[in-house]
Amino acid sequence: MLGEGADVLIVDHGGAQGDRRFALIDESNGHVASAKQARLWRTLLQCQAFVNASGVHIRFPGGRVTATDDEDIDELLSSFVGRPVHLMDKRPPGATLERADPEQVLERGLDAEVDAPLLELAQATPGTSFTDFAPLHAITTATLCAIGVEAERYRPNLVIETPLDHPPTQRTTGPEALSRLVGRVCAFSVRLRGASSRPWSTASCRERPTHCAHQRCTIAYRLLISACSPARGHTSTSSPKVRCTSATAS
Repeated sequence: MLGEGADVLIVDHGGAQGDRRFALIDESNGHVASAKQARLWRTLLQCQAFVNASGVHIRFPGGRVTATDDEDIDELLSSFVGRPVHLMDKRPPGATLERADPEQVLERGLDAEVDAPLLELAQATPGTSFTDFAPLHAITTATLCAIGVEAERYRPNLVIETPLDHPPTQRTTGPEALSRLVGRVCAFSVRLRGASSRPWSTASCRERPTHCAHQRCTIAYRLLISACSPARGHTSTSSPKVRCTSATAS
């Protein structure tokens, strides 16, 4: 599902608190529902998960809003996706999802039967959230400009506004990979170590209405958190600007 913008993210070694907190489980096989298997689950990208004072809610196409603790939530979601599913708030050990081969999907179409190997979720993320792999997902505006799509396609936690001449494929690791996020009350630093390309999904390019210009050029980084500590005496007027988002439901 789509997520929501956030003014502040509380980040620890498990990622952004509340992010990928819920997921749908396919009752026929126990796999986590994911738009990476576009044939079955691409309609989930039409829904949005968000949080308000009364808890976590899901907004369906047409505007209907339902709380995740409603008694009929499983029945409603099953009817929407056309398969029996149930909502789960803790990732079971060894949880998996199907990732349809993107090249085969592009060649044969979204509804074709294609190879779909199983991927184990959150292999680099402690805790019980339903992250694809690592705790935090970041992308730069340089990358978004290069591939010609909006950030919402990939549901990143952080969108980092980089200079216009910043190389879209540049990855920085080690001491230089330091982003300072400045809020109204305090500033803190998150050191990000390690980077890997996120496998792109054809559903993210096709289900949402805007055309995806360069489907094979996605460079969205999964960044592993190595440390999170308060910044001490650091101020900067040239730090990258950061926009925060969170997808409560996977």
